[in-house]
Amino acid sequence: MKSIIYEFDPVIYPFPLLVSKQFDIQELKDRFYIALNKEDVTEIDHELDKSPTRTAATILVVEKKTSKVFYLVLFYQLNRIDAGIIAHEAFHVNTMNCDFLGIGPAAPNNDEPQAYFVQWASNCINSVLKNRQKELNAKRYETEGNEL
Repeated sequence: MKSIIYEFDPVIYPFPLLVSKQFDIQELKDRFYIALNKEDVTEIDHELDKSPTRTAATILVVEKKTSKVFYLVLFYQLNRIDAGIIAHEAFHVNTMNCDFLGIGPAAPNNDEPQAYFVQWASNCINSVLKNRQKELNAKRYETEGNEL
């Protein structure tokens, strides 16, 4: 199976968001490293393997060919996806973003930037799940010289 992955441009945030509901795990392992933190990357091992309890996964990845960094959201069991799962994965994207930028926990008087980012990530994720990604100007993700 060929992976179908959509890329969203975050404009003011550091990394594009990739979202897929149809992917080949081995293809992802061949294309990406997992980013453990700002300095450490490693091969993707079992982090993305399917399991009966896994509905979705969100990780920070580094493209092997270009060293470009992405937030990556994957969906395994489409029949189990609801607004809560979308919010859950968008929150993970926000947490990765804040960690990279050195932004501390949100508080009621300073949470608006994070709320906008979670809203943006949720809308991107939802658009892929509803086959409406073009409405948010998503493009089909491709690596240098190798379109998916």
